[in-house]
Amino acid sequence: MSLLSKLLVLVGVGCLGVWGYFHLQSNAEKEIITEQRYLSLLTNSLSDPSGTIDNLDELLGSSKITNMELLLLAELILDLPEKSIDPYLPKLSEKLNDPSVDWQILSAVVEYHEGRIAEALTKLQKVAEENPVNRRASYEYNRARMSAGSVEERIPAKLKLFDLAQSDDRWAYKSLRVLAYSSPMRGLTQRDVERATKELRTHALVQPADFLTASGILLSLQESNQIEAFLQDTLELGKDLVSVGEFGSWLGQIGRPDLALQVVSSQNAFADDPAFFARFQALLETNQTVEANQLLRQATHLSEPRLLLAQTYLKIFQGEPGALAQFFKEAKELNTASSLLDVARLALLQGDGDVSLQAFQAAWSIDPASFNMSQSNQFLQISLKLRKTRDAQKITAEIKRKNPQKFGNANNHVYLSLLLGEDPAVLGNEAQRIVDAFPGNPSFLSTLALSKLLLDQPGEALEVMRQRGRVPLIHGERALLACILMADGKKEDAKQLSKGLEEQRMLPEEWALAQRYGLVAKGG
Repeated sequence: MSLLSKLLVLVGVGCLGVWGYFHLQSNAEKEIITEQRYLSLLTNSLSDPSGTIDNLDELLGSSKITNMELLLLAELILDLPEKSIDPYLPKLSEKLNDPSVDWQILSAVVEYHEGRIAEALTKLQKVAEENPVNRRASYEYNRARMSAGSVEERIPAKLKLFDLAQSDDRWAYKSLRVLAYSSPMRGLTQRDVERATKELRTHALVQPADFLTASGILLSLQESNQIEAFLQDTLELGKDLVSVGEFGSWLGQIGRPDLALQVVSSQNAFADDPAFFARFQALLETNQTVEANQLLRQATHLSEPRLLLAQTYLKIFQGEPGALAQFFKEAKELNTASSLLDVARLALLQGDGDVSLQAFQAAWSIDPASFNMSQSNQFLQISLKLRKTRDAQKITAEIKRKNPQKFGNANNHVYLSLLLGEDPAVLGNEAQRIVDAFPGNPSFLSTLALSKLLLDQPGEALEVMRQRGRVPLIHGERALLACILMADGKKEDAKQLSKGLEEQRMLPEEWALAQRYGLVAKGG
């Protein structure tokens, strides 16, 4: 080989070495950047879970998401009431069969949300026992045992969650939320809930919304002579955590507009929307309408729908007739779901069910997805109260689409769909799945019994109703049981039970069912 050739080879090898060095360095830097991105998303997931899901969705769509980020995405969706895991299952299907511990846990949690409770608990128990130091496994297993386990299981689950809570990480924080937001029951005392709520308020990761919710729970437990001291302590404890607008709104909700005025100054009110409404409403609640009017005239930062809402509040407090009707008219002209939802909420507060229903219907026609869980449930309750079965079923269908893990709503949807004449065989299978998940729930049993009646299985329907025990029957359930008894040949018992049924206390389809079995007169 000539000298020139040797030099060229050496130069080439040198270039490859330099390229290799920079390539390795680039990959290392990419890994660092990716790790930093994940840690940032993990931190933000506590304060803004919805926003974090949006960011993770973008990474998923561009195929840049890492394994840990995909795991976080699934975890957040399963935790958030407004989200459903269903649309993500095709992209998660391969990972849900991954043998790694974290994905085994998540796979079991998905099964739990889909109603396969017993199978999920068995899998979670196995993973938790085989991986005793895995905090995700311990949290998910004991959270599931708290909500679906027996009393004998609930007590050790509670103790384990309290044990997990003795840390500053997110599993400790999430454990405290489970305990603090559970209603006292056998195996979980009021003292347990109070302890968890106190610890949640002072946890290193506590978020403003949880701080205020926990404070509200603790406030309800205070003796009357302790309330003022507790509120002052709460204001001091949360002053660097909760914004003045959030604090002011919370104080207004608990009936302390005087404290809201202390917390939210006039200057604060012009900073953002929550602070303005906290002070504005507090002024109205304390009969300072002149000052409220002055504040409103100076508020140039409000959007048109929020300005309209504030003007309506003022008109109502000043006793102006027709204020609510005018608000509804102008909100329809704005044609935004958010403004119409404001009308519906205010109409409910004013006790005007007709306007509230019309506003809910108008908002729904614009954007059903804009309804949060609370608004959907309000719309559902008023639809049921006004005996609007078709409207109610549309609402339960949308809630089910967004929140398939909400078994109470799933049961409502099956029940209403059965009344409206949909296939009782298909719906009966769904009713059975729901009962299998929560076998002691009397409402779920009533729905299953209805499906069996409509399938001409009155004997089986009667056996299901007997499983309810001595739980009182509401009007529609009493009519259902009477129909089942009549179909099963127990005519005298059926007629005795149907005495006193009132049409206005039942859905039209429930009344029609009673008519079909000759238990109430045609036409009323």
